[in-house]
Amino acid sequence: MEKSKNILIAVPCYNEEKRLPIEDFKTFISSNPYTFCFINDGSKDRTIEVLQELKALFPEKVIIADSTTNLGKSRALNYGFNTVKNLEFDYFSYLDADLATPIFELIRMSEFLDDEIEFVFGSRVNRIGSNIKRKLSRHLIGRFFATVNSLLLQIPVYDTQCGAKILSRNLAEKSFSEKFYTNWVFDVEIFFRVMNAKKNTDINLYAKEIPLEQWADVGVSSIKPKHYFGIFSDLFKIYRIYRGKGKSKITHS
Repeated sequence: MEKSKNILIAVPCYNEEKRLPIEDFKTFISSNPYTFCFINDGSKDRTIEVLQELKALFPEKVIIADSTTNLGKSRALNYGFNTVKNLEFDYFSYLDADLATPIFELIRMSEFLDDEIEFVFGSRVNRIGSNIKRKLSRHLIGRFFATVNSLLLQIPVYDTQCGAKILSRNLAEKSFSEKFYTNWVFDVEIFFRVMNAKKNTDINLYAKEIPLEQWADVGVSSIKPKHYFGIFSDLFKIYRIYRGKGKSKITHS
């Protein structure tokens, strides 16, 4: 049997006291070797107490990065990475706290990592044999958004925004050590940072997009119609920032 990869799983949490699927986390952590870093992003409820109870059960497998102020998801991940960067791990990953992407999907994605493939990310493709439950309105908005992202990045990526990604330690250091310029579209920044780190390397040689077998909309989207102008403004801002730092060579099959 193949030895488990040394993956650190970061989980940003904001006001998750009543929403965190704590039993799912307990079940997984109790029977798997992976380390979790739960990032309390300035929650106003009892999220930190819930996380502390989880850590008390699994002191060797659970780390808490506790921010007293709300940073937003992107900077919470910066905060979490800088909290754990001195620990031993080969890959850094993150999941949404609501487990819209189940933990087992992240582990399945990790099977595609090897000496060449350093970056894998989930893709919410509703297809025969999959169980992707996504509201039609969010799917349509997501497809438009993904098309714009693909054009900006100049790569044929289907889903930049899926909240499940795994990066090698080297690429994670290049991607998460410094603060992101945006919050809503920081996933796009990750792609730019990875591509700039790899410079003229064909992205097909080091990255792989993995269609998920299971994913579900959980709760209500925090993105409101009033946010869309700011989102697209941020997309063009980061494109201006990153496009001069080098491009990854892309080949289309």
